[in-house]
Amino acid sequence: PNPPNSHVAAAECGVDASDLESILHADQGGDPECGSTDGSHSGSRLWRTGACIAVGAGLALVALVRRGPPSRSIVTAEVTGENAAESHRPFCGIAVTDQDYNGWSPLQLLEASVAGGSGNVWFYNWGSDNAGVTLHFGAAFRPMIHGPTAGDWIQPAGKRGAGHMLLGWNEPDNGGQAGQYSVVKDHPEKCARQWVLDMKRAKKVGYTDFASPAVASDTCWLDYFLQACESVEGCPSLVTYLAFHLYHNTCETYAADPKDGGWRYDLGYILSMYRLMEKYNKRGFQIKGLLLTEFGCLAGNWRSFPPADVQQKFMQAFFHDTVIKVMNGDDEAIGKILYAPESAGIGPNGPAPESGQPYKPGTCGRRQPDAETRRDTVRAIQSLSGTAWFSVTPGKNYLFDDDASDGLSSLGKLYFSSCKALDPSRKPYSFKPKGAVGGHGNCRTAVPGEKCFNDVMWAKKQGIAMHPEWYHHL
Repeated sequence: PNPPNSHVAAAECGVDASDLESILHADQGGDPECGSTDGSHSGSRLWRTGACIAVGAGLALVALVRRGPPSRSIVTAEVTGENAAESHRPFCGIAVTDQDYNGWSPLQLLEASVAGGSGNVWFYNWGSDNAGVTLHFGAAFRPMIHGPTAGDWIQPAGKRGAGHMLLGWNEPDNGGQAGQYSVVKDHPEKCARQWVLDMKRAKKVGYTDFASPAVASDTCWLDYFLQACESVEGCPSLVTYLAFHLYHNTCETYAADPKDGGWRYDLGYILSMYRLMEKYNKRGFQIKGLLLTEFGCLAGNWRSFPPADVQQKFMQAFFHDTVIKVMNGDDEAIGKILYAPESAGIGPNGPAPESGQPYKPGTCGRRQPDAETRRDTVRAIQSLSGTAWFSVTPGKNYLFDDDASDGLSSLGKLYFSSCKALDPSRKPYSFKPKGAVGGHGNCRTAVPGEKCFNDVMWAKKQGIAMHPEWYHHL
């Protein structure tokens, strides 16, 4: 059924891919090769390697046609028009600027939206507007106020593909980003009043959700900022999500394994963000969840990007095998956190402002775990409300591949299919009562690092060959 005040148009291209060029025909009349089914609203057209899209006002129904043996495929998707906004909170984000030929096209956003699930993709460009791009095909735009007093104009909420969430200052703990101002980087306790002024500007143009300053790594900076925000009138209501970034420069060895120090560090980092959310919600904030607004792989020099296959290894281990599986309640993935001996090394960051120490850059680090650390780590991952992959270099966007049948690279396929696998009906994990081992009675799935796990793997790989007489029925 058509939504109110919208027109639905469908288009099919009956021409070969070799005949098409990357031309955007905006607001022109009907085309003999690509026409609107309703005969009246042909709207805008986008041509690109075998695809033709007709867009009406408001919401459009798109047929994406690709030729190839043994037969062409047609994919339909609802796409947002000029006045559309987020109907729910999309999870799967793209962090990318459209510069140096490393950006995206409207069709690529459509391809990502189809692969990631209807209404589940969003993007941002570190700017307060979407640079005039009006065709967002299924992906919601989220503007950002990059730093204190960064510009006066903010794209109004609900216009040109924007939703109602605004992203806050970018990396205030990084001297190359919002932290270029020393008062910001070194004194988070002095930033709350300016934050209120900036977020009120966004509120005036319709934004209702506000992501906190996105820390590069220093969760203590955010703790001191939130403590100051608590005492500034109106500030708590202008922080509804906590944002943070996460990168690795050793992705070629990264594994979803409690023995991996990088994996334990990442989980402790997410745990620290969750503990902040819980702490300040008890003090009157209404923080709804965590936003990982940048994550990705960097080379050893922390400046360039490693090859796509290395990035894919990290995405598989961290995003698919840990984040998505834990969010979906996978017992094996959660068991690694709850029961593996090495997971005792997961701990939150500190010091907290309550220690009485003034904030000092570079002193934030891991503190001792406590009785709820493991369970809170699971809760922390399940409190994620969105992620955004970042991997661009001049001339290259690693998520997309123009030569692929669906326009996505193998990295892009993994990312968006993982997002699509996220169970929309997921519920918080149900922990067993304290003292119970879990599973059926005292039984549960063994995890790597435990004697039971090691013994079973020995029996499977070595014991059965060495002593077949021990395993009569196998």
